[in-house]
Amino acid sequence: MKRVIVFTFACLISVFAIAGNGDGKKLKTVTGNVVDGQMESMVGVRIEIVELEKTVYTDFDGNFTLQDLRPGSYTIKVSQVSYQAKEATVYNIDVESSTTLDIQLESK
Repeated sequence: MKRVIVFTFACLISVFAIAGNGDGKKLKTVTGNVVDGQMESMVGVRIEIVELEKTVYTDFDGNFTLQDLRPGSYTIKVSQVSYQAKEATVYNIDVESSTTLDIQLESK
C-alpha cells in the first residue's frame, strides 16, 4: 500500500511539472530571425534574455526560438562578432498572442 501511495504521489508531481510553471500561467515562446545589412540570414548569432541569463543561437536560416518564458517584459540582447550589438526591451509577452522578432544587425 505504501508503495502505491508513493508511486501515485510521484506521478502527480510529474504531471504538475509538465503542465506548467506552478502559478497557473502558461509558458510562452518567442521566435525570430536575424539578418545582416544585405538581408542575408545570419548563423550563430547570440540571443540573450538578460533577466534570465538564458541564451540561444540562430540556426542556419537565422531563426531562433526562446522557450519557456513567463508572461512579462524582457530585455533581449543580440550580438555577433564584427557586428554592432543590439539590445531592446520586449514588453507584454503574453499567452494571448504570438511574439516574433525580426532583427537586422549592421557590421561595425
